[in-house]
Amino acid sequence: MPITEFFPGIKIVDSDTHWTEPHDLWTSLAPAKYKDLVPQIKEHNGRRKWVVNGDIAIAGDSAVSAILPDGDKMLGLKFLKHDIEMVHAASYDCDARLELMDAMGVSHGIVYPNVGGFGNQRFLALDDPELMLVCVQAYNDFQTEFAEADPRRLLPITALPFWDIEESVREVERCHAMGHGGVLVTGEPESFGQPFLSDAHWDPLWTIAQERGLPISFHIGSGDFEKDFAPERIRSQGFPTAYARVSANLFLGNGFHLTELLYSGILARFPEL
Repeated sequence: MPITEFFPGIKIVDSDTHWTEPHDLWTSLAPAKYKDLVPQIKEHNGRRKWVVNGDIAIAGDSAVSAILPDGDKMLGLKFLKHDIEMVHAASYDCDARLELMDAMGVSHGIVYPNVGGFGNQRFLALDDPELMLVCVQAYNDFQTEFAEADPRRLLPITALPFWDIEESVREVERCHAMGHGGVLVTGEPESFGQPFLSDAHWDPLWTIAQERGLPISFHIGSGDFEKDFAPERIRSQGFPTAYARVSANLFLGNGFHLTELLYSGILARFPEL
């Protein structure tokens, strides 16, 4: 029963909603010369994966999971008929999502990515700035198109090519014009060879966000946490325990990002941000 049954008039906002990106998202939107290099589903070491540059795995075939009738957990949605029947259509169908939101009393959904990473960091595996930008822009274009089913309720958050501050500012401007509701920033840029958030390097980003009235989002897991799945840890703890440990630590990590912001001077320099 939706909470609105108990609290009439209250508005519930899904502040961390995700979609299952269609398997043709990047191949359908990227320029022809990049179609073999952008994220796509391929067989990789016996499993279906999102790969870039032909064979570099960056994610499982889907973020969706379900408990199978025999009790096992299915990781990923392969878009085969029997798999689709095991998960709610709202994970990949916009109309179904809106219907479910209505049924649950959810007013708005703020949308974040899966395949590119929660801070867009996985595109760094492409190691080609032009191609990386193409991937970011294609994802943001997909968000815009998907949210057109009800742009008042579905709020895309702009993913950034954060490795290029000038392109990041341009992407914020481009996506703001398309109706995006905020900006997604990695909380740990130093993990990827970029300056700390407190560095003046990021001031153009804070400036454009403040000018356009766009809030900044720091999603959990936006830094480099792949080391937490090191083979040595998996061997000593087992995958379920390592996965649970990472799940807890990702939330704790946002506390470190918060202290970085509070002691950085950013909020004093940009009081309307």
